[in-house]
Amino acid sequence: MSRLFLRLSAVVWLVTVLSTAVVVGISYIMGVFPPNDVRVETKRDLILATAAKILLSDGEGAVVTFGRQTTAVDPAMRLVLSRESSPSACSRPVGNEAAERLILRDDICWRLRLDAPQQGWLSTLLPKVTPLLVSVLTSLGAAFWIVRYFMGPLGKLRDGLSGLARGDFSRRIAPDPKQRDELAMLGRDFDQTAARLQEFQ
Repeated sequence: MSRLFLRLSAVVWLVTVLSTAVVVGISYIMGVFPPNDVRVETKRDLILATAAKILLSDGEGAVVTFGRQTTAVDPAMRLVLSRESSPSACSRPVGNEAAERLILRDDICWRLRLDAPQQGWLSTLLPKVTPLLVSVLTSLGAAFWIVRYFMGPLGKLRDGLSGLARGDFSRRIAPDPKQRDELAMLGRDFDQTAARLQEFQ
């Protein structure tokens, strides 16, 4: 692997990763696309808060109906309503505040629990690192294309100069006539120089 490839890869990779990290960081801060665990937590809080209001205003039957409707929309979300043994249970802290609520209504303590899908470490980590993985693969592909673009003409030029150093003035690197960039101009200048040296041979 050439040093040029390593240097270009490092530069392209660094610029791409830094720019991607900045964009993703700003997007997370602005709330453009939160990760899946944040969406699940927000949805769970909304369902529990809505169920608590329904329980206080309309009673147990309305909450059961709401729970069935919630499960019909999203089978992964299951709302469970249970009655505690005594009203004093509502004064105790909830074991899992993220998934449970204790509601006191008409001297009855009700426990609302929402069974939501548990996020594994892979499903939690993957949305966060996917942009960086994509940027790494993209930057490596860009670096590989840039190196191939430069290494072809530069390799021909190196071989041509090696031939001139050995006294082979007939060596031509023959750049593509359709190519009109600086590399093609450098190749044509080499051919002209080699032709002039061959005339004086």
